[in-house]
Amino acid sequence: MSSQGIRYLNRLQRFKRLGQPIIIILDKIGVFRYIVPIINPIIRKLKIKKQFQKDLNYRLIGRAFKHHKFPENTSKKVIFFPFFSGGNNIFFLINLAIGYRLSMKGYRSFYLICDKAIPICSNERVHKTRHTDSYLCYNCSKPYNWLKKVTKAEILYMSDYTDKKKQDFVYKEIEQLNNLEALMSYEFEGFPIGKLVEKSVMRYYFVGKIEDNNDTIQVYQKFIKSIVSLHLGFCQLLKIHPEIKPEKIILYNGTLSLEGYYRLWAEKNNTNYITQETYIGQDSWIYKQNDEVMKLRWDKEWNDFKKNEISLNEKKEAINYLEGLTKGKQMYDRLNLDYALDSDLKNRPFIVLFTNLNFDTAVLGRNPIFNSMKEWIEKIIDYWISNSPPELLVIRVHPAEAKLLKPTNDFIGNYLDEVKHKIKKANIQVYEAHDKVSSYELIKHMKAGLVYSSTIGIEIAYNNKPCLIAGDAFYKHQKFVMSPENEENYFQLLKSLSGEKKGISINRSELLQFVYFIYFNRVKRLKGIRIDHANHINSFSFDSIEELSILNEDVFNEFENELLA
Repeated sequence: MSSQGIRYLNRLQRFKRLGQPIIIILDKIGVFRYIVPIINPIIRKLKIKKQFQKDLNYRLIGRAFKHHKFPENTSKKVIFFPFFSGGNNIFFLINLAIGYRLSMKGYRSFYLICDKAIPICSNERVHKTRHTDSYLCYNCSKPYNWLKKVTKAEILYMSDYTDKKKQDFVYKEIEQLNNLEALMSYEFEGFPIGKLVEKSVMRYYFVGKIEDNNDTIQVYQKFIKSIVSLHLGFCQLLKIHPEIKPEKIILYNGTLSLEGYYRLWAEKNNTNYITQETYIGQDSWIYKQNDEVMKLRWDKEWNDFKKNEISLNEKKEAINYLEGLTKGKQMYDRLNLDYALDSDLKNRPFIVLFTNLNFDTAVLGRNPIFNSMKEWIEKIIDYWISNSPPELLVIRVHPAEAKLLKPTNDFIGNYLDEVKHKIKKANIQVYEAHDKVSSYELIKHMKAGLVYSSTIGIEIAYNNKPCLIAGDAFYKHQKFVMSPENEENYFQLLKSLSGEKKGISINRSELLQFVYFIYFNRVKRLKGIRIDHANHINSFSFDSIEELSILNEDVFNEFENELLA
């Protein structure tokens, strides 16, 4: 990370240490909303990318239930919601809305939350832990007490089900695992917990590959302990409350280890589950039954959807969406500005390699051909050096690397700096994240594009250019891209892209139908909720949970039909 980024994060941490206790006190005595107009200008002067809304999220959530409570319920048809992202998270509102609606259909919902019952959680990151931020666990768990009171939802606390004796015994066992291999292969009562934890550790450090050192081993041990605690606590809960026999489990994200445990539990116990997340743009909602939603794979639904021809209106919406991406529409930030193509690239054949963020969940642990994205880039560079293709290789580092403020140096730009001695000898040109270049101008003039799993692969195909995939992209195996089976096949396809230019013909209708299916059929838009990602502000344009339900009747009905089918 740049020195400027480090200074910003330090400034942000100082603000949190000083500001958090003040915000908590103002919220407790009920005057926070009146002080916000004073606080926000101060934050802007400190150049901190944060603004406060008049009410904290959990207050907004609770207010929606002011006149509508969860009914008393003894139904044996149970929906179970493990949730570890905090009472201020908008997805807790969505979970409450789902549970409230299902209570009218004869279902009983239970919400299991963490009240500092585990050693480490997915909300923690390197330099942002419960030790560096003493209010992290408080802000996560404290809202639940009030929300339980105002909503009458059946919220359960993990600490009430801790099997302390057995937990301590297993913890001592885990502390004996002092190398990565032993940690990664660790299993407990039939669950591959060590493998499950791997992504969470990478996410904790914002890295694409785990380093073997004492600090990493301690963090890995903590995550394993957390999952063991979840497992023992869940077993204890089911023993104490035999009436809680989940018919369905609903998970937020479902990829990282905490929620991932319940996904594995559901699969092992033949219980249907749904994972859900936000995706592209404000107020978005995606979900997937019996799989990780962030794989963005709905093969069965896609096969059914494409049986019908795409309509003219659907084509228009898909085209407008793709054209809008070039201007940053629907994105949290515009990453590609309108820079003209460099003069030295004009009238010169070139192939572009587009990188991902190395710690993106679309990349973590999803390496079907190469061991990592770095290995892929390294082998492409070696291929260019050894085979001297006539085309220039242009490497376009993801522009978000220049804008993201994350406590990591695991950026592809940094890696390319380390191997620049190799690059100088070859027909290779690197555009750093901060360079004044537009990825879309490169696409217009290039011969072909090489991607790992970035969505830009779809935009390459839309521009009628060959796109060769190396990672586990959600559009892999679609006819409009090249999807190799293995590394040998990958380089055979790469070789075929070089040399005399060959015209390609992409079925644009099928591509547009796929775009429409993903971004308009599977991505839902929730009315009444506005999420400003830039300033971390949420606002509601509804007064009650009933009104939210009515506003999104069609969306919720579709979800429930899929959940209860």
